[in-house]
Amino acid sequence: DMVSAPIGIDINSRTTQEIAVSIAAEIIKIKNSQ
Repeated sequence: DMVSAPIGIDINSRTTQEIAVSIAAEIIKIKNSQ
């Protein structure tokens, strides 16, 4: 297992909702690339 930091795709997030979206996007990106 691996830990990735910082987490999330860089979309210049400012709010907690935007940070959540960037994290979800990275999870989907990794899941779909396997």
